[in-house]
Amino acid sequence: MFSYSRSRSARGLLLEGLVIVASILLAFGLEAWWDYRNEREAEAVVLQNLLEEFVAAGIELDFYLELDRRVEEATKTTLAALQEAQDESREFVAIRDTALALIMIPGTFDPQLGTLAGLLSSGGLPLLRDTELQRALAGWPGLLTEAAEEERASHAHVYERLGPTLWERIDGTGFALIGESIALGDPDPALVERETRLPVDNPVLGVMATRLALISHQINELVAVRLEIDRITGLIKESLDS
Repeated sequence: MFSYSRSRSARGLLLEGLVIVASILLAFGLEAWWDYRNEREAEAVVLQNLLEEFVAAGIELDFYLELDRRVEEATKTTLAALQEAQDESREFVAIRDTALALIMIPGTFDPQLGTLAGLLSSGGLPLLRDTELQRALAGWPGLLTEAAEEERASHAHVYERLGPTLWERIDGTGFALIGESIALGDPDPALVERETRLPVDNPVLGVMATRLALISHQINELVAVRLEIDRITGLIKESLDS
């Protein structure tokens, strides 16, 4: 009788112990599940914000790429006209004010990516499960810096060399007036047909050739940025769908 009571008591203690252990494991499991759910909800919010910001950055970049390509074409046309006039020993060449205005526009791509900036500054990238996306986002500032360096070089050339060289030789009032409207794609019809007589000399040829080289490099960098935006938005969408 005593042995049977002790056996039942032992089994009861064992059962109670198993129940306690199971309860603890269940509690830990529920807590882990809850934490995981909260992390995934937080990740989804971050991913959606990132997607919206990168889509907006792509739209902004497309505007500047189109503008830069117009600048490049205007510079090519102007440089070709200068070289042809030089070959023909002409002292001046007539250039459309719209072309000169475009050449003087140094566009600046400056996307606002507050969510990414917050993730990078807080060390929050590990919240994102996709390691490829983490690497792409971590590398974004470096890619943007390279493009910004090309833009700074263009700005410096326009303001420090191209502009002063032209202002010494011509009255730039006409094409300066329509620069903003050209950048917006809506030039003043009354000014579109106006031309400026540009002197054909080595300093002008030199600054135009440099302008063309710089804008071409700038476009190449921005195209690389555009491709990366497409890749990043694709990775974000995959994460949101997973």
